[in-house]
Amino acid sequence: MGERFGDEFKFSQARQLGNSFQPIATGRFEEEAGRTNIVISFRMHAMVMLFLSIFVGFLFLMFINLLLELHIGALFIIFFLLAPLGLIYIGFYLQIPKFRNRIAHILEGH
Repeated sequence: MGERFGDEFKFSQARQLGNSFQPIATGRFEEEAGRTNIVISFRMHAMVMLFLSIFVGFLFLMFINLLLELHIGALFIIFFLLAPLGLIYIGFYLQIPKFRNRIAHILEGH
């Protein structure tokens, strides 16, 4: 799915199997010395970023609370603090190379 507005575009894939971390690509075409360059940036959907911010903030507050009470369970919470980072890496950053290839394929007209 994509849209183009003059020299700018926005491109995203249909969600596959509930992967909310699918990247959204925004970019623009720039002409420089007779060549066309494509500048692309990738981001997550705004609702996913909002959810992760609230989730990580809540876990961080739980972790601080457990540390202040000196419970051993605080070490277990570290896992839950790192879990969203793993989700971001697997769901978002591993998708970017595939996404780049799809965009290049589309722009080449295949």
